[in-house]
Amino acid sequence: MIGVTVQVTGTPVEEANFSYATIQRSQVQGCSTAAEKIKEGWVCEEISTIQWDGKKMQSLGDKYTKQERIQVVVTGIHKKRS
Repeated sequence: MIGVTVQVTGTPVEEANFSYATIQRSQVQGCSTAAEKIKEGWVCEEISTIQWDGKKMQSLGDKYTKQERIQVVVTGIHKKRS
């Protein structure tokens, strides 16, 4: 099943790594990259707080598989400028 999924992405199965640790490192690196891009593009003109939390949850497609989900909450004070 995983081999077919890898083939659909265009990656040859022989070049894919199916190690749990490698997949986890890749996920962590992807989250870090996404966080850095958000930080670079973030323009905050008012007081605000960003909170995020990752959590392993049941997959939507397969109840026996867990996926990492991330929740992001932005709170703050918004004032109209004249």
